[in-house]
Parts: sequence; C-alpha cells; structure tokens
Amino acid sequence: MDSGEHILVEPVGEPETLLGRHVIRRPNGGYEISDARAPGCKVTPRKKTSKWRRTFHQKVDDVAGSGVNLSRFIALKAGYKKGVRIKAEVTNIETLESDSRGNCGDLFIASVKIGTGQRTFQYLEKLEGGANVGWKTLSAGGQGSAAKDIEATLTWDTPQAWAFTIGSVKDEEQAEISIIMPEYLKPGERFEPVITAGPRDLWIIVISCDGTEACVVLRPTPKIPTEFVPAGRSIKLWPMEAMAAAGGCESHEKMIVYGFPEEEDFKAFLPPAGALSVEDSTEYAITLYERLREKQEIPSRRWVRSEFRYVVESARKSREGGRP
Repeated sequence: MDSGEHILVEPVGEPETLLGRHVIRRPNGGYEISDARAPGCKVTPRKKTSKWRRTFHQKVDDVAGSGVNLSRFIALKAGYKKGVRIKAEVTNIETLESDSRGNCGDLFIASVKIGTGQRTFQYLEKLEGGANVGWKTLSAGGQGSAAKDIEATLTWDTPQAWAFTIGSVKDEEQAEISIIMPEYLKPGERFEPVITAGPRDLWIIVISCDGTEACVVLRPTPKIPTEFVPAGRSIKLWPMEAMAAAGGCESHEKMIVYGFPEEEDFKAFLPPAGALSVEDSTEYAITLYERLREKQEIPSRRWVRSEFRYVVESARKSREGGRP
C-alpha cells in the first residue's frame, strides 16, 4: 500500500457515502470511521479511472473500519498479539475523490479506491531459529516465514470501496492571489500589472473592465492560451496603456484575476476560443462570475478571485498636473 492508504476491514457497497466521514486513530490500533458525515460536512465527488490489479499486505494497525467490524478486528488482533496482517488481492477500477468543505473533522476520508477482490487476515509465525518476523521482510510465501489464514477469505465480485486515503484540515491551504499596479493613472500612461500567487500554484484568468463595465479578457489569449503562476512567485502582464474615457472624463476601472489551483478547473472555465470582441468578453466576465460565485459550480476552495480598482484621470486633470 502507498503511504497514507488504508484497507477497509470489509468493503463498502456505497463508496460515495464514505467521503468526508470523520476518522479517528484508535490507541489500540486501527482507524475508526464514523457512521455518517458530520451535519456541516459537504462533499463533491469526482471519479477518476484507475484500472490495475495488485496484491497488498498491510499491518493491522493501519487498517480501518466502523462499529462492530472494527471491534471484531481489534479482538482478533489481541488474540494473536502482533503477528497479524491483512492480505488483499484487488482489481481496482476507479478512484473516487472528494472536494470537501465545511466541518468534516480534523481527519476525514478524502478519497476511496473502488474495485473487486478478496482479503484475508493472516497470522505470521516466527522465522526459523525463533527470530521474529519483521514487517519489512513480509511477502506472500516469503522465504523462511509462514503466513497462515486465520479467517475465511472474504471475496466481493461487485465493485465496492476497499481502501481510502485520509485528508486533514491542515492540508487545505486557501489559495491567494494579489494584483500590484498604480491606483491612479494618467491617460496615455503605460503600466505593467504584477500578479502574485500565495501558497498554491495557480492557473489564472485576467479580465479588465472600464468605467462602463465593458470588459476585455487579457489572459488567456489565442497567443497565450495558458498563464501559470507558481506558488509564491509573480508574473508581469505585458505593458498596457491607460485610456481616457469618452469625453475625456475620469474613469473608474478594475482589474480582475481568477486563480485555479487545479488545471482541470482552469480549463473548465476558459473563455470561448479565438479572439473575443468587447461584447463577447463582457458577457463572458458576467457568466464566469455567476458560475463561480452565485451558482457555485465548484467549491470555493478550488478558486480565488482578486479585484483591483483604479482610476484613469480625466484629460483635463492630467493636463493640470493630476493629483498631488
């Protein structure tokens, strides 16, 4: 098993119901899974195809279950002291991942593996000469060790959850993004907005809107289809020129940046392909906001938005020297 993965004592026929459930590490070994999600815990499942066949061995202290199943396992472990392991032969079909939000507890089920197979509890006898079996030397039918089944093999022929990984609230760093540029600009003044990512890598969408709420998509473009900002780093947009508003009046404008920690989400919210007119860009900006903020098509932890408001001075004020 990979680090952080845990075999279930018994497979679960409704894998999605496991996602987000609170997990407790038992002092006498094993992980206990709550019977249901906490009332404030919300999850959005995502399926990923993952087909393979393997045989696993896992120390009993790392297996998991709930209620009666885990209690029976603990009693079994006590009867054989420390010489018990679980063996699983599995054909995995897919992985079900969870985008969790709300109060799911300090530790919770973040993903489950789904497949068919069989599992057996085994007792490991001592090596020849009376030496104890070391966990790092275990292998099915290994030289010098004897692994004996101590329960009937459990087989499941329909796809069910057989293992899971644990997520932690500490793992859920909130994405952050900032925009650095002048707060006041004169007509014709050139500037280069700087976009900085916080603790997570981000794929970004950049939109500029003038005082009439007419917008232009600055990133991505047909020439720059992807813009990526590594965590803790900054990028500069190409030099831009402040434009006077119609009639030479002062214009209150804004620069908007959306950041996505997952490239898959970034691709799902890209603007239409090709060069966009101002009308198309404006419609896209409105729709993007509605999809993310109002319709909440993905959890808020999977995207971040930053807005910087600035002023392009009137032509007259600029001629008079602008702001002090």
